[in-house]
Amino acid sequence: MVRNAAFAVPGDLATPTGGYAYDRRIIAELSLRDWRIEVVDLGDGFPYPATATNGWHDLRRCGRVIRS
Repeated sequence: MVRNAAFAVPGDLATPTGGYAYDRRIIAELSLRDWRIEVVDLGDGFPYPATATNGWHDLRRCGRVIRS
């Protein structure tokens, strides 16, 4: 059974830091275990993004996809 999850990330997931490396590893491991992961970029200005980079609409859309 495939399960769905959204993983909200503030900024670029490819950033070479420990926190983002951890996030990438969690996403990769869940994907290997029949999870379908949708990564939602919250924008570079999180938690106070400009309207042009606001990823909240993507997060709300993911919530609708997961519930269906």
